[in-house]
Amino acid sequence: MRSATVALSVLLIAACSRATPSLPVAPNVASAQTRPPTGSAFSSLYAFAGSPDGAVPVSNVTKLNRTLYGTTSQGGSGTCGSTGCGTVFAITSRGSEHVVYDFAGGTDGADPQAGLTAVNGRLYGTTRGGGSKQNYGTVFELVTGGERVLHRFAGKPDGENPYSTLLFYNGLFYGTTYGGGAHKFGTVFTVSRSGKESVLYSFKGGADGASPLGGLIAVGGTFYGTTAGGGAHAGGTVYGLTTAGKETVLYSFKGGSDGLTPSTTLAYAGGSLYGTTVYGGTASQSNGTVFSVTLKGKESVLYRFQGGSDGASPFGNLVWAKGALYGTTYFGGSGGASGHGNGTIYEITKAGSEVPLHLFQGGADGGNPAAGLYLSNRRLFGTSSEAGLSQPSGDGTAFSLSI
Repeated sequence: MRSATVALSVLLIAACSRATPSLPVAPNVASAQTRPPTGSAFSSLYAFAGSPDGAVPVSNVTKLNRTLYGTTSQGGSGTCGSTGCGTVFAITSRGSEHVVYDFAGGTDGADPQAGLTAVNGRLYGTTRGGGSKQNYGTVFELVTGGERVLHRFAGKPDGENPYSTLLFYNGLFYGTTYGGGAHKFGTVFTVSRSGKESVLYSFKGGADGASPLGGLIAVGGTFYGTTAGGGAHAGGTVYGLTTAGKETVLYSFKGGSDGLTPSTTLAYAGGSLYGTTVYGGTASQSNGTVFSVTLKGKESVLYRFQGGSDGASPFGNLVWAKGALYGTTYFGGSGGASGHGNGTIYEITKAGSEVPLHLFQGGADGGNPAAGLYLSNRRLFGTSSEAGLSQPSGDGTAFSLSI
């Protein structure tokens, strides 16, 4: 497995920690978990080959003009060490792929970890690295024949290393950076389409939260997001933020049965926010949770992963469809050369009933999905960071699943 190189994944982050995100350890497997897959129709759309098409996709895909677009964190023809600098790719629903942009790893950016945002027929995104000599990342726009950088992060005060997909709201892009800012614990920023950037909030690393990996959603004129660290118990937070930059913590994770280290962009339905934590759960397992938080801050755990066929270590966002939530887990499921499992696609109801829909085999179907899912016409689309063409050490896949 290529696990150690997938930067999106998260370690247990204390409020004072500034470690670079890296992968979790093996899940705690509960042998009692025996839920079967439902047999939903899964299709492998494309297997990445590393060069020139890209490698290790860890971001969501998005749809524009009947074509899916996404990013790979590595691969392409750039010269970022031996791994490549990453790409933006396009893929049809039938699996025809081509590279839209190939990052060179300099001022144009490198290592895109986030998905793309479509606005008025154009695509916008972020890179975790490149841009400046400090390698703090960029915000970019794809234009005919190439890429235009809207902003290069400098660390202080504007932030460094964005991991999340941009939110377009009232004419501005909103996003988060994992580090940098006035206190070095990350920021919420805005960027205009002309490239003017400003910091809406700088995390202090204490009770207000630290190190956001997920992006933002807007509900009723307020932004909501998660931080992977900080909070009252140093286990991460769910927070709200006004357009004027006033931050309120809705919930601080305690790191036990309620969950630990949320890295997700939240979903909203019926007055509650929904997300996942990478860790936490039961007393004997720390395989992550699916949770809900009301806008008044009441948290409930819908499901605690057992590390067996139900999955473990969910990173990506959740999507609503047919009255249920759908997501992915990085570990768990079945197989895996490391014994950790190749990950799953799962369905969960509001009542907390969880069913795995696909158990990745780590072969042609892919393995270890770090990204969430995208819903279009009753099909879920996503990416896996491992396996595929040169199994079992392939460069990742794009897939779909009919529901």
